[in-house]
Amino acid sequence: MIRRQLLKKGITYRLLNCNHQLQTFALLNKSFTRKSSNTPKYDEAELLAPRLTSNEYKADKKRQNFQWQEKSEEELSKEYADRIEKMAKLKAMLQGLGILVTLGGVITIYSKWTSIHRWYLDRKLRFDLKYNKDSIQKKSSKKKSDNTKSTAPILPIIPIDEKAFDVPGVYVWGQTATNDLLYPTRISQFDNQKFRDICLSPKDSLPNLAIDQNGDLIKWDTSSHEFLLIDQNLISVKYSNEIAYALTKAGKILIIPVADHEMRYSHISSRRSWVKPWKTYQNYNLSLDTDQAFKHKNENYIKDFDTGDNHLVLISNACKAYSCSTGITDVRNDNIKSYGQFGIPIFSQFDPMPKTNKLYEIELLNAGLNEDKKLITREIDQIACGARHTIAKDKEGSVFAFGSNLFGQLGLPISYNNEYVSYPKKIGKFQSYFTRDEKFKCQNIFASDETSFVEMTSQTENEYYKNNSNISKRIFFSFGNGKNGTLGNGRYKNSQEEPSPIKVSNNDSTKIEDLSCGGDFVVGTTNDKSVLLWGDNSYGQLANGKKYKTCKPQYMPDILKANSTLTFNEFTETKLHLNEKQVIKPGKNSCCIYWKS
Repeated sequence: MIRRQLLKKGITYRLLNCNHQLQTFALLNKSFTRKSSNTPKYDEAELLAPRLTSNEYKADKKRQNFQWQEKSEEELSKEYADRIEKMAKLKAMLQGLGILVTLGGVITIYSKWTSIHRWYLDRKLRFDLKYNKDSIQKKSSKKKSDNTKSTAPILPIIPIDEKAFDVPGVYVWGQTATNDLLYPTRISQFDNQKFRDICLSPKDSLPNLAIDQNGDLIKWDTSSHEFLLIDQNLISVKYSNEIAYALTKAGKILIIPVADHEMRYSHISSRRSWVKPWKTYQNYNLSLDTDQAFKHKNENYIKDFDTGDNHLVLISNACKAYSCSTGITDVRNDNIKSYGQFGIPIFSQFDPMPKTNKLYEIELLNAGLNEDKKLITREIDQIACGARHTIAKDKEGSVFAFGSNLFGQLGLPISYNNEYVSYPKKIGKFQSYFTRDEKFKCQNIFASDETSFVEMTSQTENEYYKNNSNISKRIFFSFGNGKNGTLGNGRYKNSQEEPSPIKVSNNDSTKIEDLSCGGDFVVGTTNDKSVLLWGDNSYGQLANGKKYKTCKPQYMPDILKANSTLTFNEFTETKLHLNEKQVIKPGKNSCCIYWKS
């Protein structure tokens, strides 16, 4: 029994000892596996020492630096060259990628520049809506409700001896050479005088011009005047490129260098009258040469003309249109270029300006193709020039435009292809405003610097075919630059290619009868001879005593009178009415009223 128990204990001890040896073998095998693999190396003996012996064990570790394999100078230089070559290739690849991205961005911006520019300006000009008259009235009413101090301007005092409004004379407001006039101011030196035409100065360095009852040319400002040309029988005068162009009653256009006295005097000579031998007359011989340009039958004088910044367009008595570059000397300045405003393809934006004061026939306007592709001739009866564009109307009531279209002033889509148009294109986007049984046509055209205006009239089919003159509808359209409210449609828009009706007022009985355009503001005359003004007001062009612009036509207040007791708010509620002989004439940044002779 005892032997059996001892034997059992011995077997158990052996089994335990064997199990311990197996565990040790497994750890050693695991250590060998780690050593043969690419893993961090450890001293397994040091880890297992506590299990193997009771004595302190310290591993024998070799302390020596890693022995790098030495390379020759040739191998080292080759490795360095390879490294430099790879860096150069990577740098060239990145530079090429950058150039491609930059070039693609530039091309995209250039092709979409018009849209980007319009988006930017539209975003920038949104704040303009805060400054129209309605918002200002709301602010003023809020101030009144809060019992705050009124900031209404004080009206100027009119001298007691000033002539009444119904006495012939001249009133001026807006920009002048000395200051800005916010209210119509009477020019006392012209009291009891009537004029054939007045041209206000486009810049401070040039004087205002006027043609008196005798057809003599006068230069003037608010305090003095002087005769420039006499005995020429002038009927109208306009500025272009700092030169005055005046139409005589005989149908000639004189070229007048207002600022160059020596040149002007060099073209003046004296002649003696055959009827009155004791009297001498001045003769001025600097004019546009029509002999070389007029080639149509019985075409021998100029009927009408208009000017832009650097161009002039005229209509002959044969109802043919011609254009020329304006100035005294030929300009070869990169800052002055053609924008297509001459209506002649050889003078596009890619070509130099035409020779100064040499007339060219606008053949593509004077003739064209009908619906059957047959050649027809047109009779042009009205033209209007903006700063860099021109619009024209024929006797059939069709409208044509050419020149700059940066803001849609030609009534064409704003795109790269239509940025500058050097030949006449027909405008035809008015059908949606008339019914199918209405026959409509253009009655009048007008142009400010960068905006165009068209008056369209319509008749029913019965009236049209009966040759009835009754007009059933009259609508004034505008298109182009409206950032200062020049469009008159109730919105401030940087550009607009689609014609939109001008919003007159809620009073259906008030209708615009005529328009006249300044640089960036518009004057309208209604059927009851009241005056509407809208657009830019930076210099007081709107004659309301302030300098905020408006995108809606507003009535012009009445002329201030001596001994008036009106407050400013009462003054703004008044309304000016012109008489039959009075004419309102806008300039670049100013306006005037004069009596027509």
